[in-house]
Amino acid sequence: MQRGAVEYAKSKGCNAVTCGHTHLPLEAEVDGIRYLNSGTWTEQPPCPFVALRGPELHLEWWPRPGDQAAGRAQVDASEVEGSVPQPS
Repeated sequence: MQRGAVEYAKSKGCNAVTCGHTHLPLEAEVDGIRYLNSGTWTEQPPCPFVALRGPELHLEWWPRPGDQAAGRAQVDASEVEGSVPQPS
């Protein structure tokens, strides 16, 4: 997956590519292309996600340490009824 994504990014003239839904998050530099894979949100928190800060891409994790939503990260599916809880 990583090699194919990097080759695709190069073919389109991009300097970065992001992917997801593997079980392990990963950040790498491959042939001059920034590769980020957020992993999956089907595992227990903390959950990785791709963040953009200025011109830089990197992985961050939710909930963040000290985040008020941290105590609500694990919600019983019967409480959700098809919706995704939003951090306050």
